[in-house]
Amino acid sequence: MPTFAAIDVGSNAIRLKVVGAESPDRIEERASVRVPVRLGHNVFLTHRLDPRAVDEAVRAFAVFAEHLAQHDVSAYRAVATSAMREAQDRWLLVDRVRRESGLDLEVIGGVEEARLVRLALLQAMPVAGQGTSLLLDLGGGSLELSLLESGRLAWSTSLELGTVRLMEAFLDSGAVHDDQLSLIDEYTLRLLDEALPALRGRRFTRVLGSGGNLEALAEVLPATPGTEPTPAIDATALAAFAAALARRSVEDRVRELGVRRDRAEVIFPAAVILSHLSARLDLRRILVPGAGLRDGLLRELVARHFLAWDERDSDQVALDAARRLGARYAFHASHAEQVRRLSTAVFDDLQPLHRLARRDRLLLEVGALLHDIGDYVAYDRHHKHSAYLVENSEIAGLADAERRVVACLARYHRKSVPQAKHDTFRALDTPDQRRVRWLVPLLRLADALDREHLSRVESLEARVERDRVLLRLYSPHDCALERWTLAAKSGYFQEVYGLRVDTEVVPTGLARRD
Repeated sequence: MPTFAAIDVGSNAIRLKVVGAESPDRIEERASVRVPVRLGHNVFLTHRLDPRAVDEAVRAFAVFAEHLAQHDVSAYRAVATSAMREAQDRWLLVDRVRRESGLDLEVIGGVEEARLVRLALLQAMPVAGQGTSLLLDLGGGSLELSLLESGRLAWSTSLELGTVRLMEAFLDSGAVHDDQLSLIDEYTLRLLDEALPALRGRRFTRVLGSGGNLEALAEVLPATPGTEPTPAIDATALAAFAAALARRSVEDRVRELGVRRDRAEVIFPAAVILSHLSARLDLRRILVPGAGLRDGLLRELVARHFLAWDERDSDQVALDAARRLGARYAFHASHAEQVRRLSTAVFDDLQPLHRLARRDRLLLEVGALLHDIGDYVAYDRHHKHSAYLVENSEIAGLADAERRVVACLARYHRKSVPQAKHDTFRALDTPDQRRVRWLVPLLRLADALDREHLSRVESLEARVERDRVLLRLYSPHDCALERWTLAAKSGYFQEVYGLRVDTEVVPTGLARRD
């Protein structure tokens, strides 16, 4: 039976989970380890990792490596979240973990974290795919929120609002003073009020929560049993509970609540955050099925191993996220979709030449959708503005490295071509640089074929004929301007692919591809 492992490097602890799987539906836990390493200590104030916490994390990974070897793990994924995202010296830990344990540690963005938690919660409670569901994951450094409509992601965000972050910024180990409480309330409400307009006035079929803080609150503040036999927090009692906790020291919380000290330290800020969120959205119950980031990682690893992972679903998540990002910056949607269709048509027909993977096709699609969003800043140098906006936004379904590839596609859809002297391109690893070099010419051709944003080309075929690529354009128009523009922009294609580009127009109504 193949085995799989997931490692979650959070702000308050590092967790390992190992499972064996006979199929995606038959999984059994083999090991579960939690090491209380507070990587978030001082990070949210100094943006640097505490050396002692780094040492503890490296030792934890050495233990985890032994577990992976003992269980003969087939595949694993280790991810770090909010604390590592903010640490300017995070590479120190990544490098030491690789060197001293042989394991690869990946720092993921907040939207990717929300995606993985979403996978876990939907597996734990499939009914969350029905109606309107709110999913939330509260950790030491951040709060991830996702809105699902009939199982599909409609909105997602990651807020710099976490328990360790608030504790270290505003609290000590004693009872909470009025001025401290005022600061926490003001900080929390300001971040929530900036993010929640998209959710106000909605009625949720169910609200699901993830994270150790919520699991602890479900035990000490349980809601009355409902139709689902799932632990739940009584959201209406959170405000009073937070007020009561404020009057108690950490030692009092340990004794009265029966929780570990590290949990007692953060349960008060957790209650404050959730009480304000519940008040703003009129939440009554928060279901806590006990699934989290590690479970999402494992679900994906197992499904991919058994070839049960539907790539189309994950592709659609990324495409929907790109469209939402484009809409935020008032992109020309019809032009973006036209460039996406044309560029992927050329990609498919020329696959024997570039030999790129299916995932690269998705990156081209996302790049096509977002190549012009820099117009929102200014048309002049808009390709550079587009690259900046893409690189500094999160796109659900894409890893950070993939987002940087998309940023480069936007950067080079016009004007200059990829060069080692450009910082963004130089920062890519060699395989990603190759992806950019082979994808950029396809995007430039497709963009040229919609010069006036009128979608005159209904479809196209690309055929390799000796020393050229012939593009057959199906259109009711002569496409004279589009063909002229393409000829002017096809130089980089010829440089990369070693073939010139010719075009011919096939009037709509003649034989064409299905």
